[in-house]
Amino acid sequence: MNLIFSIILILSLLILIIFNPNLLFSCFTTATSNALSLTVKLLSIYLIWLGFSEIFTESKASTKICKIFSPIIKKLFKVDDEKTINELSLNLTASLLGISGLTTPTAINSMEYLDKQNNEHAKTLLFVISATSIQLLPLSVMQLLAENGSTNPSIIFIPTLFTTLVSTTIGIILAKVFK
Repeated sequence: MNLIFSIILILSLLILIIFNPNLLFSCFTTATSNALSLTVKLLSIYLIWLGFSEIFTESKASTKICKIFSPIIKKLFKVDDEKTINELSLNLTASLLGISGLTTPTAINSMEYLDKQNNEHAKTLLFVISATSIQLLPLSVMQLLAENGSTNPSIIFIPTLFTTLVSTTIGIILAKVFK
């Protein structure tokens, strides 16, 4: 597959160089500028949320959240290990709050714990929940909308909540059915 994409990329670049080299240069500079701008915006959002995450952990609020999610996680994922439950709780909390930058490290840690337990079904379920992710507050997307001139970035709240709730529910049902 990488070979196919590489060939397509090289052919596209050659065609652009031959027929319209100015467009190629323009695309590269515009894309680079846009990517850098987006990176800075996302970095600021992630730094804020990672700071909140550290405060959240240090203040022991994460322990309280883990106690709330613990019965759900034990029943849904069929796990009893405290470290696994804590990581899964942090992952679900980050997903619910729409903090996409925090979900990745907690999902990786959760996968490592589940891998040690050889719990394939829980790993599949975590993947499904991470991919569909119910978002009570899509804060990262709302922040991007606000920074890009949206007059009402919160307008996505209800549609996002509905669609992520439906997709996660269907994903969990299908993961359980095809277990």
